[in-house]
Parts: sequence; structure tokens; C-alpha cells
Amino acid sequence: MPADKHILLVDDYEVNQVVAKRHLESVGYKVDVAVDGSKAIEAFERASYDLILMDLEMPVMDGWESTRIIRSLESATVSCRSNRVPIIAMSGHVIEDDAASYQQAGMDDSMAKPIERAILLEVAQKWLKKPATEVLDAASSSRPLSGESRKEQDARPIDLAKAIEEFMGDGDAVRQLLHEFVCTGSKQITTIEQAMSSADYEQIRLEAHALRGGAANLTAYPLAESCAGMEEAAGRPEPDGLPPLLESLKNEFNRLTEYVDQTDSGSGSAG
Repeated sequence: MPADKHILLVDDYEVNQVVAKRHLESVGYKVDVAVDGSKAIEAFERASYDLILMDLEMPVMDGWESTRIIRSLESATVSCRSNRVPIIAMSGHVIEDDAASYQQAGMDDSMAKPIERAILLEVAQKWLKKPATEVLDAASSSRPLSGESRKEQDARPIDLAKAIEEFMGDGDAVRQLLHEFVCTGSKQITTIEQAMSSADYEQIRLEAHALRGGAANLTAYPLAESCAGMEEAAGRPEPDGLPPLLESLKNEFNRLTEYVDQTDSGSGSAG
């Protein structure tokens, strides 16, 4: 399948990059990755893109500012109307009421994170006008778990079966990504602990936000929920209750780590 459409994916977290890039490339899109808004602008000035997927919350420069600069650069060209690239906001906090804010910032559409394969490909198809049959043929339809399987899955730190399904059955790729996530996540938790000792609440919020996104993309939903609680608390005008939230986050992270190790040793299960 020819890579006739060129996409710029802007996200600061490696797990999110790998997941989205793999999904898009599986149906023939060419994908470049930028790790923050400033790198996105550099990429935009170097190459021509048919679509930009823009994470909103990133270090160095966020998606809001990056989008405004890209639109300003487009406006400086003579043929700005024909060259206007669609920009899709990606956020863990997307709600319908935000639509006007995205449009005012110069974005054309929005997509909630964690990114699911079928939704990602549907949005890409919508804005790139790729034949829908190609996208639908490539996207696997999800089958709900039985009641017994769902009950069993709820007790686990990750929905490994769903993660593998999202990766079109490539369990080895999922396990490799899980190992990378556990390694990165361990460092992030250390950073959160250090930020706790110095009362750097913004750093706590940013690390919890990034960890939440990676966990959710890998279907580690209990960990993602713990991270969300930490992120929300750290973002309050007067943060409180952080120590027990950190303990909950660490407990869920340890459960995930143990499950990944058990799965590798053959005593775990994909569900």
C-alpha cells in the first residue's frame, strides 16, 4: 500500500508515539514524530504534511502554542488556503464543550486519549479522505469479553488481551512495549517522589499526566486511574492528600510490573 499521505505525530511520551505510529503505518500512512511543540514547528518548516496529530500537554512547548505558530506560518504564505493542514487535538481531557476552544486555537478536530486503533484510523480517514474500505479492513473489530472473563480481567492490572488485539495480535510487540513502559515508569515515579520532597507540584502533575497516558494506551487501566487521581490533586490551587495517592500509584505500578514478569515466565495469561 503506497504511503501517499504524510502525518506528523506530536507527542512527548514514547509509548504513545509507538502505539499511534504503529497503528497509522499499518494502513500505509507515512508518519514522522515530534516530541514537543517546538520540534513540531521545526518539522512543519522542513516538510509538507497532510495531517498533524497534536498532543496538547507537553513540556518545552504545548500543543496550543505550537498550533498558533503553525497557523501563523501558514498565513504568511501566498496560498495559505490551499496549504492549510488539518490539526487534530489529542488530549486525555477532551469533552464536547471544548470544541470551540480547539477551533479558536486553530485546530480542526479533537480526539480523546488513550487513542484506540479504530478511532484513530477513523479520524485519519475522515481528514485524509483515504478510502474507507482500506481503513475498515485494517481495523479489527473489538469483541466484548464474556461475563466471567470480564470479572477475571477486572482483577488484573492490565487488559492484556485487548492490548494485543489493538496490536493486531502481535503479542511480542506488546510485551516489548510493556517492558519499556515499566522501565520508563520506574524513573517517572522516582521523579515524582523527588518532586514531592521539594513540593514541586507542577512536576508531579506533569509526570502523573504522562504516566497516565502511557498506562491507558497499554490498557493498564487501574494504574491510569491512580495516575489521574495524582494528576488532579497536584493541579489544585492547594494540593493535598498526595502521599496516599502516591502510595496507590506505586501499588498499581508494582502490580503491573509483577504481572508483566509473570507473563514472561509463562505463569501469566493474556486473558
